[in-house]
Amino acid sequence: MNTHPLKVLKYCPKCGSAELHKSGDRSLKCADCGFHFFINSSAAVAALVTDESGKLMLVTRGVEPNYGKLDLPGGFIDPLESAEDAVRRELKEELGLKVKT
Repeated sequence: MNTHPLKVLKYCPKCGSAELHKSGDRSLKCADCGFHFFINSSAAVAALVTDESGKLMLVTRGVEPNYGKLDLPGGFIDPLESAEDAVRRELKEELGLKVKT
């Protein structure tokens, strides 16, 4: 029995439409709401960065999906990289911040 998500997902996880279609080798896209569902097992990190008064820092997404929307800084973990090293790298790349340890 083939249980790969491309074979078994029939409805959009966002809007419930039956208009979910294959979009490349590892993704599905809903023709009704435009939701793009990526099928991958990539691990990712996100950072909760606060200032002295406890305000949480958010960033504006510069790429799709959800271009222009608010997000937490972070990204994918590279092969053989620890989660801790990945969050340090992402904060440096995205915001020029150095993590204090």
